Amino acid sequence: MSGHRVSAITRRLLQGFRRDRRTLALLFVAPLVILGLLGYLMRGSSSAPAVGIANVDSG
Repeated sequence: MSGHRVSAITRRLLQGFRRDRRTLALLFVAPLVILGLLGYLMRGSSSAPAVGIANVDSG
């Protein structure tokens, strides 16, 4: 692809983002929401799981 064609495609995409405000908002809002949710989930207290051993060997 030539540089002129790449710049034309880039310009067309940027114009589309400028026209569609919802897409532009989602580009920035969605990652922030996901990071917030992941931070909330990872902040939870972790406790050691209860582990048991069962001897079912008949020999």
